[in-house]
Amino acid sequence: MTLGADFVTGSANPYRQTISPSAFEFDFVGDDTDDHDYIFPSGGKDGFTAIIRNLTDQNVTVSVYSAELVTSDIGDGGVVLLTTTTVPTLEEPEMVVRDTAPYHILRLTQAVAGDGAGIAVKVYRQTAPANLSGRTINIVLPAADINAGVAVALPPFSRWTLYIEGTAADNIRVELSPNGGADWYRIEESPFTIDAQGFSTTELGYDADRIRLTNETGTDVTAAQVRGVV
Repeated sequence: MTLGADFVTGSANPYRQTISPSAFEFDFVGDDTDDHDYIFPSGGKDGFTAIIRNLTDQNVTVSVYSAELVTSDIGDGGVVLLTTTTVPTLEEPEMVVRDTAPYHILRLTQAVAGDGAGIAVKVYRQTAPANLSGRTINIVLPAADINAGVAVALPPFSRWTLYIEGTAADNIRVELSPNGGADWYRIEESPFTIDAQGFSTTELGYDADRIRLTNETGTDVTAAQVRGVV
């Protein structure tokens, strides 16, 4: 079991951040099928937000457990499974967990060994961290062919704006998924029409955990980004 390393988040009080860090980070190389377990204290908070970055070519299963002691291990009495999720390859979703246990354990496992790229986790000891109030997600950057569609995870934004830039007249189909990509739904504003070498910006507020863009015209898209506020 690994204790999460302190992760400084720009606290206005460096001393307090040192003795009672508001966030932790840990990472490992994704090239095996072992269980990678990390434990960290709740610090009296009512939950936490974890950002998991999976840069490998295989999915990662993330399980969250509550625990009573810093020496607790999965399988011990008092260690309870709270939730499990799958992080797809090359995605960086957020997990929000509300629980008041004194400690929590994250277990990250790949059913198939990855290609040796990194898997990184940042844990913020609050469910709505201030430094995540605004965030930009790159869907297409740099320019790319998205005729077959490209999808990324969406954090739990309260509102967000979609920015698309093209090099020619394009129609971009925009779809959202509420369940990790199992089902996709075209939004009412779709398709987004871009004039030659033009831009499209639209503020949206849909609840979804994935967004997918598909170019219905056939030319490359220069950039597509989402800027959102939690």
